[in-house]
Amino acid sequence: MSSHEGQVSAAAPKMRKKDPDKRRALLLEATASCIRELGIANTRVADIAKRASTSPSLVLYHFESIEGVFRAVFEVIEDDFYRFISEAESQNADAVERMVVLSESSVSAQAVEQWWPIWVELWTESRRNAAIRELRTKLTEKWHGALRSCLLLGQRQGHFKQIDVNLTALRLAMFMDGIAITMTDRELGAGRNELSATWLESAAVYTECELLTERAKAIRGREIAH
Repeated sequence: MSSHEGQVSAAAPKMRKKDPDKRRALLLEATASCIRELGIANTRVADIAKRASTSPSLVLYHFESIEGVFRAVFEVIEDDFYRFISEAESQNADAVERMVVLSESSVSAQAVEQWWPIWVELWTESRRNAAIRELRTKLTEKWHGALRSCLLLGQRQGHFKQIDVNLTALRLAMFMDGIAITMTDRELGAGRNELSATWLESAAVYTECELLTERAKAIRGREIAH
């Protein structure tokens, strides 16, 4: 997976003379910080350069355009997210466990603080910006594909009933999108375990999988215990 894990976090420290990979990482951190604070529409190359304590020309040297910087930031987020799925796959986890991984990684502290605020900006700006819309379509299809693969595996393993995989993946993706928006509004006060359990319960209903229901209850129990 990505060697940039953890790059998209807080504002970048002051830029010093560094090797190209480290400079690129600092610029990505600065860009992510700008997007969360200013939004995609209001983020300019000059904003990124100022936050990274460097020049606009250096930003363009590494990424060629503002769209290039945005694309690189989302690639890092994408790599970080799918790292959890790849780890489950490498351990030969069954479909039930992979659904749990999808659920819990989607509501992790990293998701709440770093991934979803930027994803919400991506959805918003994609209505107006063709380049951003193309990127959103690509990333959305990969997310739907991950869900479809998990559902198909569950059917082969006998955990899930025979369902319309495309429709079920769409429904689960839409539900997680709603959860993402909920998590970006801290005033709603919904706990991460509660949101994870609720998503798994929906997956259990669609797939008629009692094992998913049991896992959802266990996750919700952690919320109550705290």
